[in-house]
Amino acid sequence: MAVKVLENYELSPELSIECDVFVSFSSAESRSEYITKNHPCKFVKNFVLSQTGDDEAGCAFSAVKELKLYLNNFEESLVLVIDISCMPREYMAEILALISSAKIKEVELITLYALASFSPPSSESVINEAIEPVHQRFAGWSTPDSKPTSLILGLGYEPDRAEGASEFFEPSDQWVFVPRSPVTEFFDEVAQNNKALLFEVGNRHVVEYSVLDPSLTFAQLEMVIGLLLDKTNPVLLPFGPKIFFFLCLIQCLQHPKIGVWHFSDRGALRLPQCIDASGQVAAMRCVLS
Repeated sequence: MAVKVLENYELSPELSIECDVFVSFSSAESRSEYITKNHPCKFVKNFVLSQTGDDEAGCAFSAVKELKLYLNNFEESLVLVIDISCMPREYMAEILALISSAKIKEVELITLYALASFSPPSSESVINEAIEPVHQRFAGWSTPDSKPTSLILGLGYEPDRAEGASEFFEPSDQWVFVPRSPVTEFFDEVAQNNKALLFEVGNRHVVEYSVLDPSLTFAQLEMVIGLLLDKTNPVLLPFGPKIFFFLCLIQCLQHPKIGVWHFSDRGALRLPQCIDASGQVAAMRCVLS
């Protein structure tokens, strides 16, 4: 499937979102229920995913498998709404892989992301254990290539993680995307905790993007990927807001040679966290055909 349209989507508390399928993720965060409680949605089928111990051990996602079977009911068109506010990256990748490989002529995908209220990053250390594609569908180039590797980093606010990723790849060229949102405390933490990396990269290769403007962010990613793709093999490594991660996955539909990778880890980020919603929602509409 290719991206036909990608634009910002305007949510209204008064108007219900109508769709064939609604997919969300239930977690310990109260934020996981924010959108369903504040923005009504009329759907034919609802899939509420959750993470169990078996899933963490690497077993198949049973609810996602059920979604795969349900998608077989559609041939001409499908309207799907996905709430990624608290959804793990592996689930997002699996769902988009299912959609992109489904035998449906056109899919209207509305993606919703409730921004979190600020809470400081955990003081417990988080160890980057392994570097790998987030999903086989989004692994990037599939044949040996003599081109050097370039890196597009999406910064998060956890100390040292992005810098460790940069050191791992030793890229021939790298760009850094820095999130800005109405929750301004996040930007300050991102800048402080990635100070050394930002200094090393330099201003010419730093792109600030708005978390609430997915359409513009997608265009910014497209511009940088276009600069890198002819002479390098770009790898996208998105820490930070999940909406940026999802945009990176969609870029892979445009450019199959690029990959979205991630670090698996252990430590504080695996512990359940009770994070409230900020009241701000990023929303986009994407038509795949």
